[in-house]
Amino acid sequence: MKFLTKNTNLLKDKYKKKVRDKAIEKFEHELKLRQKKVSDFSDDEIEVLIAEEERKIIAIHKTFSYRSIFAILTLGWFF
Repeated sequence: MKFLTKNTNLLKDKYKKKVRDKAIEKFEHELKLRQKKVSDFSDDEIEVLIAEEERKIIAIHKTFSYRSIFAILTLGWFF
């Protein structure tokens, strides 16, 4: 049982890190589009903006997951 818990936590941590990295990339891209610098924002503002990007990414992943599951279940009815 410890093995499953340990691996589950490891996967969660990896997922969170990937999402965080992607959110930072998107944040930096937005800064370039707006012609701003990181120094224009306080640490708290940066953290809030990155957290917002993380929420967007997670929402996209959830939507894609639900659609995939629905598609698989729907195809099951036809075969």
